[in-house]
Amino acid sequence: MLFRSVDFQKLAIAAGKFADATGLAVDESSRWIEVAGDVGIEAGTLETAIGKMNKVLGTTPDKFKELGIQVAYTKSGAVDANETFLNTIDRLNKIKDPAERARVASELLGKGWQSMSELIGQGSDKLRDSLAKVSDAKVINQKELERARKFREDLDDLGDKASDAGLVLGETLLPIVLKLVDAFLLLANAIERSEEHTSELQSPCNLVCRLLLEKK
Repeated sequence: MLFRSVDFQKLAIAAGKFADATGLAVDESSRWIEVAGDVGIEAGTLETAIGKMNKVLGTTPDKFKELGIQVAYTKSGAVDANETFLNTIDRLNKIKDPAERARVASELLGKGWQSMSELIGQGSDKLRDSLAKVSDAKVINQKELERARKFREDLDDLGDKASDAGLVLGETLLPIVLKLVDAFLLLANAIERSEEHTSELQSPCNLVCRLLLEKK
């Protein structure tokens, strides 16, 4: 159960990071992470590519019109990064010349586009189908993200408190530990001397006892 909670927390945090970096919704982000992972593409690679696309769209929006890429918008009028990315993938797949496709892909998605060429090659229709088929257990919503972040904060807080308690305990026990070390060293020396003078053992032992009782 604990391992499942930790796995869920990691997935949710990753989806939240992806969403913050790309402008996608949290549930869309978690779906992309899963689909990309199925073909060996790290979330960070896809995250960077979509982020690059958003940056180009923000600075040179006419570039998309020039390339024949439809920019999608939400009902509120904001750019729909998810649909725009799928539209970009479709446009890239329509470019027959490999050199031209590479140029456009690099310009819109950054140099890392090559590491996600398998994903791009699937086309938007197949990708939409794959995204829709992601297991519900792996799709994170906003409320689940908030719970995961709260869980992370609680773990951090617990770790801090445990660390503080360890420091306090160590500070308290250190004088006692040092006194015990001194006592054992004295006892060891007394035993060593007792091999020559057995009758002297009682006196060092008494000294050890007095040492342990000091400042009690």
